[in-house]
Amino acid sequence: MIPDQIVDAVKERVDARALFARHLALRRSGSGFVAACPFHEDRSPSLRFYPEQARFHCFGCGARGDVFAFLQRLHGKSFPAVVRELAVEVGVPLEEPPPGPGERMREEIVAACAAAQDLFEDALWSPRGAAGRSYLLTRGISEATAREMRLGFGAGDLATSGELAVNTSRRGLLLAGLVAEQGEALRERFEERLTFPLHDANGRILGFAGRSLQTGTFPVYLTTSENAAFKQARVLFGLEQASASVRRTGRALLVPAYFDVLACRQAGLDHAVSGSGLSFQQLGALRRRGARRITVVASPDREFDPGPALTAQVFLSGASVWVASVPPSGRYRSAESFLRASGRAGLEALEAAALPLSEYLIGRALHAKASVGARVEGRLAAIGWLARYTAALPEGLERDVLERRIAERLALPLRTVRRATRDAGERRAPVSSGPRPSLSGRFRR
Repeated sequence: MIPDQIVDAVKERVDARALFARHLALRRSGSGFVAACPFHEDRSPSLRFYPEQARFHCFGCGARGDVFAFLQRLHGKSFPAVVRELAVEVGVPLEEPPPGPGERMREEIVAACAAAQDLFEDALWSPRGAAGRSYLLTRGISEATAREMRLGFGAGDLATSGELAVNTSRRGLLLAGLVAEQGEALRERFEERLTFPLHDANGRILGFAGRSLQTGTFPVYLTTSENAAFKQARVLFGLEQASASVRRTGRALLVPAYFDVLACRQAGLDHAVSGSGLSFQQLGALRRRGARRITVVASPDREFDPGPALTAQVFLSGASVWVASVPPSGRYRSAESFLRASGRAGLEALEAAALPLSEYLIGRALHAKASVGARVEGRLAAIGWLARYTAALPEGLERDVLERRIAERLALPLRTVRRATRDAGERRAPVSSGPRPSLSGRFRR
């Protein structure tokens, strides 16, 4: 926590006009300035900067706030990170308490991951990474894309016979889950695997995913175990590279697999990201980067189901989440294969045809429960399944709107839907303002 007096001192010293001018083409208009908004596709200047208040307001997308809010949204960084950077810039000393044991542990993990990333990247483009480069060619991934996404290869030389091959501590490598002890020696966990760096909201590498190149190896994908720094629900592969496109277009495409991101990036779909699942924290990271519409691509072999708790949090937060389904076909095993078969235009059409999350869930219930048999039984099964979602919402506007839409789609009286909600509510408590849930275990091809 940064003391208020430091925040106030930074705000007093920063030259807000100069700061905004570094990022925007300001043009004088009356007592203030106007500029094209960087947070949406702004054809005419709709952002207004008020120098006396050191605040901005976009009349196109609604973005507003002070210099801290502007930089947070522009760079997708946290408030403390922005304050610290500006404090250094304007010469305000940061009188923060020394880091505790937990913070020191996180710093060691971050340092170990940064050192490992350099070694992984070097290995992929050296003779030792021939197997990794060959596999990328079989998947149609160019060197330019692989370098841009900072892919690497575990050549087994993070540590050799107990001697560290990177500029970090043995303890840091162990804490980061990069190596495991074998007697006095260390064994690299990502050896013979293609590596994918996983960043936090501030651009730091906190962990890795590694894909095996050996047939029959289990698991095919190995991901850093959760530790003091790495939480799967908080990271998204490709977020660093996608941020500029997300800010510019207001759209983000959440695809299931890492190679889906690579294929999208190579096809010019620069707003694609992937995580270990869908979580409220990941949605928050995308929204802070300016995503006004987040489209989740569902694999053809697995229905998308965020679960009642997370769905309720999405509705209550006002996030705009849509779902696009890759059509079931023997030709399409993933978003990557659909993209290769249908091209960029095909995936863009799929994204454009996505359904709002509520409509997707209702449609999924109707389709799945139709197999029950009779129409009445099918509708009863559908309403029972959907009642888990309505019951997860507290009483209020969001629940009422969802119940009315379900009643309309299922051709049932509203009182019947509300009764089902009450029955389901007796078996669970509504979502509160407590910890945000997450969905993990998504398919990684």
